[in-house]
Amino acid sequence: VGENRPVDKDALAESISLTHREYSR
Repeated sequence: VGENRPVDKDALAESISLTHREYSR
């Protein structure tokens, strides 16, 4: 628990980016 995983960060960033895009729509 509490492991720094670049993959997870990437996935999270993509998810946020997608949400932001949908909000901007």
